Amino acid sequence: HSNFEQAIGHIKKAITGAPERPTFHFNLGVTYGAIGELAYAAEAYQMASQLKPDWLEAYVNLGTVLGRLQNYAAASNALKMALALDPNNGEALIGLTAVLEGQGHSAEAEEIGRRAVSISLKSPEAWTNLGNALNSQGKLPGKLKGAEEAFRHALAIDPDYVTALYNLGNVLNDQWRKSQALR
Repeated sequence: HSNFEQAIGHIKKAITGAPERPTFHFNLGVTYGAIGELAYAAEAYQMASQLKPDWLEAYVNLGTVLGRLQNYAAASNALKMALALDPNNGEALIGLTAVLEGQGHSAEAEEIGRRAVSISLKSPEAWTNLGNALNSQGKLPGKLKGAEEAFRHALAIDPDYVTALYNLGNVLNDQWRKSQALR
């Protein structure tokens, strides 16, 4: 981490000299994110987006970091700001799918997830997030099968995508238990 810590020191010094430069704050967020200091990364991205309110990537990164911190309401707001700037931004749609799912809004997550996969067809994360949204609605007809298909799509793109592998296993188990319960 010593290189990152040095980088943080230099960037902070630059910010002291020119606090109005959004790029400095953004790069500080990237650097904090690289070492897992997500709360500090969120603060830096927040400042970058305040200084440059039309900066799509600042909102996407802010929303992503806040989602990882499980601050879902703030993450949702940041990602919706990104989508207001670019309604077809795949990263923002992928992130918002996960955030909505984290908030328990599975039907809305499914809707956003379907948009995400239509834009980011080759993203295993997009397909996995859609699968998660469908899986959460598993008691509804066809949702578990849809989740299975989404996870299989993710694995067709990246056969080693561990989140999709794990979630597919759970969905197949749930489908088997459901079929046994019907007997």
